[in-house]
Amino acid sequence: MSIKRRLFFLILVFLIPLLLVAADYLIPEQKGVESKGLGYIAAYQSNDDRLWQIWCHRTVSGQTDTVRVSPDIDPGAGRAGYSEPTLMAAGWTIYCAMLVHKQVSGDSAYVMVRRSTDFGDTWETLATIGESQAIARSLRANYLDGELHLIWEDCRSGYWRIYHEEITNL
Repeated sequence: MSIKRRLFFLILVFLIPLLLVAADYLIPEQKGVESKGLGYIAAYQSNDDRLWQIWCHRTVSGQTDTVRVSPDIDPGAGRAGYSEPTLMAAGWTIYCAMLVHKQVSGDSAYVMVRRSTDFGDTWETLATIGESQAIARSLRANYLDGELHLIWEDCRSGYWRIYHEEITNL
């Protein structure tokens, strides 16, 4: 095999997968929803000044902008940031569930649910749920018949367990 072919093969086999992994790391994953003809909104997490925030890109009538969903972070109060956003839409009302990390290092976290009744202009905290020693990065939420259902797993007891919480005061 010629040197050119070997070099091409090495680039194909090693460099391209490396670039794909790097692109996945650099481009934040966005989880989006459509609100029946009103517009689109997608949430993602961003590491600003080593503090994780949750943001949304939204498009309404062809106009796109960015809004912050997570509350202000006060590192002195023990918060390190937010991750794992998941969105649900019901008309102009958007629900966002996220993990709140209490420490920069370590797995201690809990679930926070925020709501916007004006498609992302303003946000309020509805609930904080499930404080634990370690919580997995697998938070999911569904909006069904006026209730918000949260599902996550953690290992408080040393074993993995799946938890379900209903929020009905919507």
